[in-house]
Amino acid sequence: MKNLSSETAYDELADAVLSFDADKVQETTRKALDLGLGPSDIIENGLGKGLKMVGEKFKNCEIWLMHLVAAAEAAQRAIVKLLEPEILKRKKI
Repeated sequence: MKNLSSETAYDELADAVLSFDADKVQETTRKALDLGLGPSDIIENGLGKGLKMVGEKFKNCEIWLMHLVAAAEAAQRAIVKLLEPEILKRKKI
């Protein structure tokens, strides 16, 4: 993810959510933070985008409920473990 544009980073975050792999979502979120992307932007433009795509796939009966839950849990884990602490850290500055 190094030397990528923010749009590419957001696309990689969305793809990570679509993989339903919590470790991949967390790793990709860490890389986005390392690129200097803001936590709110990561949530809105990356993780949120991926979750919307998962929701559409569920709505269209392309995936099962377990996939919807797995994607949400993966995004939540990245938010709780990486983004919330970063937001709190930035508020103190």
